[in-house]
Amino acid sequence: MEKEFRNEVEIDLLQLCFLCLRKWKTILLTGLVFALILGGYKAAGELSKVGTEVAVEEEETAEEKVAQYDTALASYKASLDRLNETFEKNQAYEKDSIILNMNPNDYFSGSSTFYISTDFKIMPDKTYQDVDYSEDIAQAYLSYLTSSECLGNVQSRLTEKIPAKYLAELIRVNLTGRVLTIKVVGDTEERATEILNAVGQAIDAYKKEVDTKIHAHNLDLMEYSAVENVPAEDVPEVVNNADYKGSRSGSENYVADYQKQFSDSQVSLTNQIATFYNSYTALADKKVSTANSSAVGISRSQALKSGVKFGIIGLVLGIFVAAGFIAFKSIVEDKINNAGEISYLFGLRIFGDYKSGAGIAAPGKLLYKLSYGDALSDKEKFYQVAAANVKTFAAAFKDEDIKEISMVGRIGSETLNTIVDSINAINGDSAVKAAGDIITDADAINAIRDAQYTLIAVDRNTSKKDLRDQLKKLKGLKKNIAGVLLFD
Repeated sequence: MEKEFRNEVEIDLLQLCFLCLRKWKTILLTGLVFALILGGYKAAGELSKVGTEVAVEEEETAEEKVAQYDTALASYKASLDRLNETFEKNQAYEKDSIILNMNPNDYFSGSSTFYISTDFKIMPDKTYQDVDYSEDIAQAYLSYLTSSECLGNVQSRLTEKIPAKYLAELIRVNLTGRVLTIKVVGDTEERATEILNAVGQAIDAYKKEVDTKIHAHNLDLMEYSAVENVPAEDVPEVVNNADYKGSRSGSENYVADYQKQFSDSQVSLTNQIATFYNSYTALADKKVSTANSSAVGISRSQALKSGVKFGIIGLVLGIFVAAGFIAFKSIVEDKINNAGEISYLFGLRIFGDYKSGAGIAAPGKLLYKLSYGDALSDKEKFYQVAAANVKTFAAAFKDEDIKEISMVGRIGSETLNTIVDSINAINGDSAVKAAGDIITDADAINAIRDAQYTLIAVDRNTSKKDLRDQLKKLKGLKKNIAGVLLFD
């Protein structure tokens, strides 16, 4: 009897689904009502506009259209000006650039290759090895050689000062493992040689800083290729320039390749300028004013389509509203639905279960079975089963000499008496006595005073709380519960 004191409300989602299926007519009718209301309202509103002119500007005024047009025109003009400015800057850059003015079939190139080594040694007999700083040192050199600091150092060593952005185009750096290669190109042998030597001096000066900040190391010159005329083969790896960094490795002529990239960028800019100019002129020719507002009419078919669309929305909305209300009402009322709930929640025996009408069609019978389990749809059979259970129960406890079983329940006295009379008539005795509502009726409480066992009669309008209250009352009066009769 421990379960009778469980006060929480248990929600059976499956039973809620079955409840909505049983109420399908109500749900569908609600959906149709919503469909008629929403669809009819929308259709009536649209039909009232048939034959009238509706301005194209439903949300925006003509003045707003003009403002939007002016904003779009100004945006195109600004973009066009910006592209033209970039093109002109590139032309000025091309005029002063050294590499862009070099002859790609007649220029000068030289290189220096360094090897980075440290005191790191692998010791097979030790578990923990010393830290190898070689990679950190190599990356430090690579970062330095592509930095403005290095360019400034190189500039300070040149006889003819070259702006940093033009100097960067002439220096290329490649790092492969511990091998660091610096290649320099120039329009004259003297300029290329001076830049290559200045880079070497900058590296030597930077070595002391690396020794101090990272680790002591050796920087050995593996190969020095003196500057010479290179008419057709020069292979770049990394271009030390923000715009052209990462030029294709494997190019046959670095200068020609660099010049081609610059030329391609100018061609691309020219195409963009042409596109924006065409868009700008086309938009400028399309003048928008407050007098250009056109108007269109609405047809009857469009109005009806709109009404049908809102009708479908109303149907779906009504179905969901009705189903939600039915489910909410069921949860709040928390009524007893089937015998399985009584057995599970309260641990009581079921002496009889009656539910009228299973339906004629197969779907109705299936839904009845799923909702109410083994409930009997024949009232006479219900009385017979109840009478048999009472008689069998009394026989099972014959040692206790059960002479009387009181039937209690918060139902109408007429219904209670009918059940009692039917059971006694079938059994041919008067073992079952009608008591009544032991919660509010003093006569009912007095009627069960001498009875050791009680039967509880509940209908499907009885809430679980009411049944729980009756169980607590009977337990307080020290009465044993034989079982429960459940009916409509």
